[in-house]
Amino acid sequence: MAFIEIKNLYKSYKPQAKPVVYAVRDVSLAIKRGEILGLVGESGCGKSTLGKLILKLEQPTQGSIMFDGEDITGYSFNAMRALRQRMQMVFQGSAQTFNPSYTLRQILREPLDNYHDERDDEKETWMVDMLRKVGLDETYLSRYPHEMSGGQRQRGGIARALILNPEFVVCDEAVSSVDYAIKNTILKLLVSLKKDFSLTYLFISHDIAAVNRICDRTAVMYLGNIVEILPSVTSGAVHPYTQALLAATLPLDPRERKANLVRFRENEDMRIPEQGCVFQNRCLYTMPLCQEVRPLLEQKGVGHFAACHCCT
Repeated sequence: MAFIEIKNLYKSYKPQAKPVVYAVRDVSLAIKRGEILGLVGESGCGKSTLGKLILKLEQPTQGSIMFDGEDITGYSFNAMRALRQRMQMVFQGSAQTFNPSYTLRQILREPLDNYHDERDDEKETWMVDMLRKVGLDETYLSRYPHEMSGGQRQRGGIARALILNPEFVVCDEAVSSVDYAIKNTILKLLVSLKKDFSLTYLFISHDIAAVNRICDRTAVMYLGNIVEILPSVTSGAVHPYTQALLAATLPLDPRERKANLVRFRENEDMRIPEQGCVFQNRCLYTMPLCQEVRPLLEQKGVGHFAACHCCT
């Protein structure tokens, strides 16, 4: 049984619109306990929304969410409160995710006060231990967010997510606001903490190199739809959108960079088609069938699925 399983999940913010525009559209995914599932795609494709839906920080328009064999789709705020210790999130944008009036001590104490009745000195020891695990010392407890660098705030965000010892963590662009050197450090930290705490991750990122480095599998999202699931991003993408995404990825070494290959139609209509394939307006290989019938995810190899009429 999958640890996390979502089926036919939809999210629309304007259900009265004609046609209805979905931020997440008919997404089904399973995440195994102990794995790191990568989720990639362009900005605005629905990655963060999907992560929040899984954690019930957003309510789905329709569909189901299973957590460790438990259907939590219809859970109320109070019912979810009991599960919050087990599922946490590292939010995107370290500068915007902290209360600027709180010190790091107050930020880390808040979840502990909500869920634990230990003495103040025990909570202090707990916070210091957690900071050391993420590479900070106790002096940071008295600092405000503006007194820390982007990398330090990101470590603080990871500490806040792990302070309750969760089992599942959504990492939303966890390395997007830091430079290359800090990025590598944080990726190593996430992998190390995964082993130490027996974590399961949904790793949301537009950074293909980061996803390739730490993820066990990768799901590719386009305009709210999952178009391909790969054992790894280097395992032979077959969907035209995934191929375009990979072609646009720059190697980390500037000396290896070449002119990018354009693998999609530019300046085309970005509205979601009412029928057929979601990528039909930009795809170089669109056929009449693509405009009429929506392709479903079909197996293309071991652990490899793609939603495309043109894929072989």
